[in-house]
Amino acid sequence: METTQFENRAYTPQISKDHSDMVRRIAWFLDKPMTKTLEHIILIVSALIEPSKICLSCKDNSDCKTCVFCSLLSEKDIEVILKAFNIRRQKR
Repeated sequence: METTQFENRAYTPQISKDHSDMVRRIAWFLDKPMTKTLEHIILIVSALIEPSKICLSCKDNSDCKTCVFCSLLSEKDIEVILKAFNIRRQKR
C-alpha cells in the first residue's frame, strides 16, 4: 500500500490569534521556529505534571508501552528542561 504525504502528520488543532501571537513572541524570544517553540512548551508543561496523574486521566490505553508519559523523561532530564527556561518546580 502506498503512503500519502499526510499519513505521518499529527492532528493540529487550531488556536486563537491571541494564542498564536503568544507562541510567536515566545519563539522570537527563544530564537526558534514556532513549531519547535510549541514542542518546548509542551515539554515544559509535561515536566510539571506527574505522569501517573496523566495516566489516570488517559482515555486511550491501547498502547501504554510506547506512551511518552509511561516512559517520561528522567528527573534529571526534567530539571535540565526547567532550568533552560528558568522555571522552578513547585514542591508537592
